[in-house]
Amino acid sequence: MKRSTINKILLWSLVLLLMVAIYALSAQDSVESSALSGKTIRLIADLLVPGFDHLSTGQQAQLVQEWQNTVRKIAHLTIYMMLGAACLMALLQHKLSNQVQVAGALGISVVYAISDEIHQFFVSGRSPQVSDVFIDGLGALIGVSIVLVIVRLMSKKAQTRVASRVTG
Repeated sequence: MKRSTINKILLWSLVLLLMVAIYALSAQDSVESSALSGKTIRLIADLLVPGFDHLSTGQQAQLVQEWQNTVRKIAHLTIYMMLGAACLMALLQHKLSNQVQVAGALGISVVYAISDEIHQFFVSGRSPQVSDVFIDGLGALIGVSIVLVIVRLMSKKAQTRVASRVTG
């Protein structure tokens, strides 16, 4: 099998894996979702808040509650940043214009974000939020932008190497 075919399979598999992870997280009911984000917040607080483990159970619970919304929004942004980046990397393996690759990566990510919010409408204790679609879209845009910067830097480095061979 050609290397380009293997790259396509691996990168599209990564896209699908991220989509499955997003779906699985969205399929958690409100109790499961809160428990997962609570555990995550406790891990973060142990690292960032001096003496967190010495706070009373009530104080820890209050801090977890205060951070709940922020951590959830950062999680949305992060997973969709990864999805946008993976979509663009997969699309870069195809002979498409740069505009189509970028629009495709953003389009796939935003359409999936919309479908994710619709999915949450049917999950106990969860509800769709338009603001999450905007956060997801921003995450995808950041992921796509990071890939574009890396690709440009790699391209300039390759051009510099070729130019130095020609002149040197």
